[in-house]
Amino acid sequence: MALENGQKPEDRAELAAVTKPTDWTIVVLRVVGFFATVTATVVMASNKETKSLVVAPPISVTLTAKFQHNPANVYFVIANGIASLHNVFMIVVHFFGDKFKDKGLQLVMVAVLDMMIVALVSSGDGAATFMAELGKKGNSHARWNKICDKFEKYCDRAGGAIIASYIGLLFLLICNCKKPNRNLSTMAAVAAGPDHLFNLRNNFYLGAYQAAINNSDLPNLSPDDAVERDCLVFRSYIALGSYQLVINEIDASAATPLQAVKLLAHYLSGPDFKESTISNLKELLADPAVGNNPTLRLIAGTVFMHEQDYNEALKYTNSGGTMELNALNIQIFLKMHRSDYAERQLRLMQQVDEDHTLTQLAMAWLNLAVGGSKIQEAYLIFQDFSEKSQATSLILNGKAVCCMHMGNFDEAETLLLEALQKARCKGSRNSSQPCCMLSSPGKAIFSFPQLKIGHPNHLLVKRAAEAEQNINQALQTAG
Repeated sequence: MALENGQKPEDRAELAAVTKPTDWTIVVLRVVGFFATVTATVVMASNKETKSLVVAPPISVTLTAKFQHNPANVYFVIANGIASLHNVFMIVVHFFGDKFKDKGLQLVMVAVLDMMIVALVSSGDGAATFMAELGKKGNSHARWNKICDKFEKYCDRAGGAIIASYIGLLFLLICNCKKPNRNLSTMAAVAAGPDHLFNLRNNFYLGAYQAAINNSDLPNLSPDDAVERDCLVFRSYIALGSYQLVINEIDASAATPLQAVKLLAHYLSGPDFKESTISNLKELLADPAVGNNPTLRLIAGTVFMHEQDYNEALKYTNSGGTMELNALNIQIFLKMHRSDYAERQLRLMQQVDEDHTLTQLAMAWLNLAVGGSKIQEAYLIFQDFSEKSQATSLILNGKAVCCMHMGNFDEAETLLLEALQKARCKGSRNSSQPCCMLSSPGKAIFSFPQLKIGHPNHLLVKRAAEAEQNINQALQTAG
């Protein structure tokens, strides 16, 4: 597939191959459950047998056995009919539920409805089974005679319907066990204890890298939390351009997430290390013992996104697992100019936690990509962050980009100058300034060389170099 510098992919089938796959296990379970319950409903509802019994020759009596004669069988038909409709509805929700902004309620409703249907079908099966046993053996104490010796076909069909219903019930139970409720899992995680790394993560997400480093001395951390804390601190150093410090501090015996962070520092430290870093990264990813580590997959996605190999990046990030991986997915889709896939990923994040910092930031990125009236919404998100927490260069830069889209270049320039004062060694802060300065060509001419000198590999610099080369070729051809 031809894909350069974020251009739209020409082959949508290839993109679909790396997008998050449908969970066909759930679909198959529901389809089989549907056929089982609908079979039970139809067989029991159509169950009827008529027989002529000789009372005393030549006197005979014609008797008809119908499912309506037994309230338990009527309840059985109703219960299985409702279960059949429920399965159809859930299959539709499975495929099209992400199109609705349900704010996480969808998962709760599905879980509750599934449990209610299981209770309904199991009670219907129990009632029908009891009456089937009574019809087969009778009850001498209550003076209820058995009827299955006279209406064999009726009893056989009823038994088949009950068996089909139990099969449907089994698949419903498997569905309940197979598809966990993420909202309940999140509540359980919160109940397990406080999140000691909450402020540290927030500082990192919002670009307050020095604050993340300064406030990283946290007591009573579990071993896993300590590793995550160290990863966030070292990634903050990387964001500040201190690559060598990270490389020197992380030794070969460090945990896999830290080794991945060290590889990121190597990759960003200079072009000479890129090839070896990617090779080492692929070796770690190929190791079945550590290849599925979320931090390792996050770093892999980041590196391949820098390489503009978006399909390769999605192979490691698209299975999700953390909010950072979901947010990185959105960044990749936006670079591919696929805001539709980015919007779908955003809905997944909103289902998990709509108020999460990364969810809000991702919403702002998507609104910027969509444009139009969404620009104002993106600006309000950045404005809200700047009021509730410190106005970092990342947040100021986001506000400035919104202002440029809205034509407010003077305000954008003020914000960018403030961001430049806060930023340290970050080319992404400078890259917006030449764009803003386009309203004042003299300032743009002065600002752009600074970006070229400080960050020669920046995407904006590369695109400008390509444009300059194309112009020179055109002039030579014209001359």
